[in-house]
Amino acid sequence: MLAAIKEWDIRILNQINNRCHTKFLDRVMPIVSFLGNYGYVWIFISFMLFWYEQTQHMAIQVILGLILTTTIGEGLIKHVIRRKRPFFHFRHFQLKVPPPITYSFPSGHTASAFCSFFILSPLNGWVSFFCFLFAVTIAFSRVYLKVHYPSDVVCGIFLGLFCGVIVLYMPML
Repeated sequence: MLAAIKEWDIRILNQINNRCHTKFLDRVMPIVSFLGNYGYVWIFISFMLFWYEQTQHMAIQVILGLILTTTIGEGLIKHVIRRKRPFFHFRHFQLKVPPPITYSFPSGHTASAFCSFFILSPLNGWVSFFCFLFAVTIAFSRVYLKVHYPSDVVCGIFLGLFCGVIVLYMPML
């Protein structure tokens, strides 16, 4: 099973590396990824939501979701799995971002993005759609930039949605 996942990861990474790179995406993807650093974009959205009484609870939930995904993903799972990032195994990959110093599995950017998207999904249609599109773009950027394997991102999606469900449905204190 692990061999099949590793083979899938390598095949997808090579497909993206060989077929998807453009000058435009080489400029845009580092910016998208940067906005996902430390949950910057989601924290900014939370601060904007906090200004309106009817969305303050969502702002708090997004912050709690970010704390939960970071604690589980960065604080626990990464240190148990200890998976090295793709650029350690494929020295020919040229990074367009500074090399992350943490482990690869799961993608914290992706987990935070999908947790935030899930919590914000009850907002009106275009806001929800923007959050989904941005979460997908962040997830893709992590593989595009060669700092994550595709399976890191897929598991980051599941972790983010799981944490989003926990935060969204837990009773507020």
